[in-house]
Amino acid sequence: MDTLETARAFLEMNQVGPLAAIKPNSRSQIAQCPDCGRQFEQVVFIRPDNSEVAPDPRCDECSEAHDANQRRLAHAQELEMVKGQRRQEWLAALNQELGEKFHESTFGNFDKAKQPAAFKVMQSWDGQSLVLASPPGIYGVGKTHLCAALAHKLVDSLDSAVSIHGSVVRLPRPVLFTSEPMLMDRIRATFHDDSAECDEAIYAQLENVRLLIIDDVGKRQPRDLNFTQQVWYRIIDGRYRAQRPIILTTNMELDELGEHIGGAAADRLRGMCGRKGFITMTGESQRRVR
Repeated sequence: MDTLETARAFLEMNQVGPLAAIKPNSRSQIAQCPDCGRQFEQVVFIRPDNSEVAPDPRCDECSEAHDANQRRLAHAQELEMVKGQRRQEWLAALNQELGEKFHESTFGNFDKAKQPAAFKVMQSWDGQSLVLASPPGIYGVGKTHLCAALAHKLVDSLDSAVSIHGSVVRLPRPVLFTSEPMLMDRIRATFHDDSAECDEAIYAQLENVRLLIIDDVGKRQPRDLNFTQQVWYRIIDGRYRAQRPIILTTNMELDELGEHIGGAAADRLRGMCGRKGFITMTGESQRRVR
């Protein structure tokens, strides 16, 4: 703290007028800076009751460096606190989407021996779009578990807040998990006059999130296939143009999936996934084994 700042502190402490209105009593002394060891002239201000205001023991240069370091430490502590808070917010939102069944789904508690290919791709996910498919009538092989495990991994490992120009900035959640039935119902609900959200806001959210996971595609027979295909085109086209990945799970054959989401959306999805992005999972239902 320099001499002028010390004077202001003295005046504020004693509730006196502006600095120009009064000249506080003071004395000078020679002090030695505990940081750099240099001797310097130090001003000690004296209160009306003759008590003294303890001066900064450091020289001006070391005092400025000390204050800057304290600000850096405080900023680092704030950043870590916000990171923890933000990560908890991400986790709460994800678990609400997953449902209690998949709150604890991780790669560590998945039996990878039963689905080695799918496990390897999901655990080492590199940002590629994927379709996890099991044949019609084959359920419970772990598609949803693997998607939940990947979502939890992203929430646990990615930065939840960063420092930009000295300010702590909270980052948007990295993954959104939903199912096709829930998504269709959510979009249909926007058609009501008393809806709390609009369909364009939903499409924007689905387009902008880093990873979009949609479970159970084709699980429910669509009431209006034309509406379903329009929704899928908006979703796939938005992700395609933004170059952001999407992961789907389904019990449909690939040709049937293409008919379900529509030709244009299916063509874009094939381009996003490539040859390696369609993974077939077969085997006995893990629900029966348990």
